[in-house]
Amino acid sequence: MNAYLKTGLLAALLAGGTAVALEPGATRTSVIAELGSPTGLIRAGQEETLYYERGHVQLKNGKVVDFEIISPEQLRERQAAAEKARVALAARTAEYRARLKIEGEAALKTLLADTNFTQLSAAVQAASWREFMKKYPDVPVTAYYLPALKRFEEEQARAAQEQRLAALEQRVQDAEQRVLMGDIRKMQYPDYYLNPPLIYYPPAYRLPGSPQNNPPHDPPHGPTRDAAASSPLRVYQGVHLPAR
Repeated sequence: MNAYLKTGLLAALLAGGTAVALEPGATRTSVIAELGSPTGLIRAGQEETLYYERGHVQLKNGKVVDFEIISPEQLRERQAAAEKARVALAARTAEYRARLKIEGEAALKTLLADTNFTQLSAAVQAASWREFMKKYPDVPVTAYYLPALKRFEEEQARAAQEQRLAALEQRVQDAEQRVLMGDIRKMQYPDYYLNPPLIYYPPAYRLPGSPQNNPPHDPPHGPTRDAAASSPLRVYQGVHLPAR
């Protein structure tokens, strides 16, 4: 802030009835004594800014380095201007909402008289009433929206139930198809081919002292491999059969 502007502010403060003029180098205590407790402050290291309704004061190391403060008369003028703007805005808002309500009531009558709208699905009607309430908030349409919403929820519940029943029927059909295919497979292929019996063929016995290592389960006096091969008896599953 330049010196001329500060001088003008000081003169305005004095003309407004302040007892002490702010100036660079003034202490924080004198600022609070002159302007009162601040409505807000920001502190960063040795720098501090005090905020008032009439402006702000910047300090460094507890001393004033800059400030922007308006006079009480200027503050009252600003407050009066703000109040006037608020009142004007409220009047314009009320006027706009009044016109919007009249427009909404006419749109409601047209919508209720439309036979095509009454024949639409509950989902479309509920969505239309929601948009209507957003556009015309001062026109009450809850008596029309809630029944449409209830019908829509009931339709959703029925659709979900039908979907679950359809899925259950499909699983039953799949299970019946698997059973049928299993029966057809058994008719084409007898159980003997599907589940053949397990046949165990024991190893041939060898005499002790043969070139091969004797397994521990070999009997002490079993026939040799050569003797068993030249024997007129055939061995089938441990049973000696006569040679054919």
